Amino acid sequence: MIAIARLTIRELLNKRVLPAGLVLTVLFLGILGLALHYLGRDIPETAELVRMSLAGELLTAGLFVSGVLISIITVFSSAGAISSDIENGTMLATAAKPISRTQVFLGKYAGLGLALVAYSLLVFIAVNMMAGSILPFHSDGFFGAMILFALQPLVLLAVSMWGSTFMSTRRNSVFMFMLYSIAVIGGMVEYVGVKMSSMALTTGVSGTGAASSLTMTGILSSLLLPVDSLYRLVNYLLLQGSPVPAELTKFTPFLTVTPPSVEMLIYTAGYVLLFIGLGIYNFSRRDL
Repeated sequence: MIAIARLTIRELLNKRVLPAGLVLTVLFLGILGLALHYLGRDIPETAELVRMSLAGELLTAGLFVSGVLISIITVFSSAGAISSDIENGTMLATAAKPISRTQVFLGKYAGLGLALVAYSLLVFIAVNMMAGSILPFHSDGFFGAMILFALQPLVLLAVSMWGSTFMSTRRNSVFMFMLYSIAVIGGMVEYVGVKMSSMALTTGVSGTGAASSLTMTGILSSLLLPVDSLYRLVNYLLLQGSPVPAELTKFTPFLTVTPPSVEMLIYTAGYVLLFIGLGIYNFSRRDL
């Protein structure tokens, strides 16, 4: 399995998707750095609370874009992890005995997962360092948020590799992007529903029925692919662990009013293990 993981990492480095993703990441970090620079220059230091809250909002928006970039790289690098090797005949040699198909699948997952986790950690640290160096933003929840952020591609990777055991590379890519879009939009719908419910209770205006429907829709979408829940918990930990008052960021669409629970994290872990198991099962029954 270790040999398969090492070969998978080497193959990923030789693909064009990773260099292209790195170029896009550098461009994104440059744009984010310029935005933070001008904010730090134009807002007086006496308005420290305003500077910090804006830094927090740019940070959460930057992590959202970072998550999208990481998701794109994850899908393109894993959508054909099994199917492309079967189509070009490489799998006949790779899955030859004494290497089992379980070892092949887990080796590919481990190799891609290590590379994507390392990339996610670098992006997360870079975004936070840029925000902290230009504007006075710091958070006690940094390390917890960093770990959860790095786990996001592992969720996508498990589903994508499962899809590659019975779908072509193109169909699996389309399927994964649609599923990811549903999860992201569902997270925003849930945020709107919770805000509507909170405002209805505060002002006494009717509309709790619609708010409950939106919230339930968002929850169901997060169950289909819990990657957006991890992202919102990352932002919650960063801002809740910072001196920024919650009132200054409560209307930011990238945040969450009610963070995902421990049960959701357990569900996410089980979700990943389930799709890894389904992928191994499908791959073991597929003709090469």
